[in-house]
Amino acid sequence: MVGCEDRGNPIRHYLNELLEFRRTCDAAGLDIPFLFHAGETLRHGESTDENLFDAILLGSKRIGHGYGLARHPTLMNICRERGIALEICPISNEILHLCPSIQGHSLPILLSNGVPCTLSSDNPAYFRYYLPTVSLITSVLTQDSSTLSHDFYQVMSGFDSMSLHGWRVLAEWSIEHSCMSPQEKDRALTEWNKKWEQFCRWIVHEFGSNKR
Repeated sequence: MVGCEDRGNPIRHYLNELLEFRRTCDAAGLDIPFLFHAGETLRHGESTDENLFDAILLGSKRIGHGYGLARHPTLMNICRERGIALEICPISNEILHLCPSIQGHSLPILLSNGVPCTLSSDNPAYFRYYLPTVSLITSVLTQDSSTLSHDFYQVMSGFDSMSLHGWRVLAEWSIEHSCMSPQEKDRALTEWNKKWEQFCRWIVHEFGSNKR
């Protein structure tokens, strides 16, 4: 079901199969969450855009991309209230021309509305896409495939509003909204907090005397 939304069937096309899957899981006492790919589009009011509505109505735990969600204030509120996280793929969104550059991305709108977000790499093994080393405007490209670190860097270089605290929240959201068990999340957050404290101590030690 993952692919170019504008050329495939909308989520509602598989409604009967999805509801039957949910009934089967409930009968077996299984909790297998839906993780829908939705909203990777610039269209508005068409079936591709409406995938966002269907993903939320079907109780998706996370939404892959969700780029078009920023055009729907009510849906943003629902995602914030229900804790539905978006898997944001900034470099992919630029390559597929959903935004002209990282500065035109919808991520700041989503974050300012309290929508949980994680940064992700959109199937780099398939795309074999490349990261601009200076900017998209200069079109200076490396010969290395993009990784998750590159997506983080692209957001870091594109948005001055991203503070150190903001980066911490994004990292924590990736754990909180994962499919790990509660016990696994607790262990992961404990380890994360330990490493975060070490990182902050290193920042203070290395750059604490820099007053600029």
